[in-house]
Amino acid sequence: MSKLIIIGNGFDLAHKIPTSYNDFRKYLINKYPVAYNNKQRIICIDEITDIKLIATELMLYAIDHANGEDWSDFEASLSIINFKDKFPRHEHRVDPYEDNNTAAEYLMYVMELTEIFEKCVKFWRELLNDWIKEVERSIENYRYDPIDSICNLLNGDVKIMTFNYTKTIQILYGKLGVKHIHNRVGQELIFGHSNISPKYQEDCDNSLVSNFLDDILEMLYKNTDRQFSKYRDFFKKIGSDSYEIYSYGFSYGMCDSSYIKFIISKVPENAIWKFTKYDSLNKEFMRRTKIKLRKWGFKGTFAIYE
Repeated sequence: MSKLIIIGNGFDLAHKIPTSYNDFRKYLINKYPVAYNNKQRIICIDEITDIKLIATELMLYAIDHANGEDWSDFEASLSIINFKDKFPRHEHRVDPYEDNNTAAEYLMYVMELTEIFEKCVKFWRELLNDWIKEVERSIENYRYDPIDSICNLLNGDVKIMTFNYTKTIQILYGKLGVKHIHNRVGQELIFGHSNISPKYQEDCDNSLVSNFLDDILEMLYKNTDRQFSKYRDFFKKIGSDSYEIYSYGFSYGMCDSSYIKFIISKVPENAIWKFTKYDSLNKEFMRRTKIKLRKWGFKGTFAIYE
């Protein structure tokens, strides 16, 4: 029976590797204490001297305003976090009777805000990459040990897709051909929300500010189509023969639902979706995940593995 293993952040956490987004938060605080001290302040764009520090400050602000404890929760929150509170409020309102110079000045102000935030979002990937490199060095230095049950799981001819940035499976278990759906350390890391047409929900009486906030949400969008194209051959090999899907530490967030829906569309109706014994202890997670998988079209059976 063909075997597909889907790996999420819980896989690294099972090895005691500190890769939760709370661990990332601790890393940022230790490396950029000034950014942490400033995370609640309003950023004055005229006083910006270090864009990296501002990017870290905004990342910490985003983490602290995210809902939930999983990376998928953090990514989903990126489509609703109110970054407006981090920038000064400009009192100008677009009015046909106002001086054109004043209106033009305000337009330039909003454009500058957009440019600053775009630079910050690009640097967020660098922050993630730097952190993952540090984590991976600890894995390479054999600070962590393989788990016997995972060794058994990885035996034989298996397809492995991981949503983690780390190369834990390669380093600890010597497995090759692992597909990093969101890329891996040293590559451009993929993260963000999955809302195709995000719109800032709060009422805003200034159209320019509203457009700026909508632009932010678009910058934080995760392009899954590009990743599908990159791993086209891998996804094509997921066939309609007998199938077992093993889930290890994956949270089934909406931001990654397109991948799971595609897998479901390829596997047969008698496929078996298996969860770890640890997952089975979380009754609410199991209930919600089974509902999601049924909603996404899975018609097979569910099971638990050691």
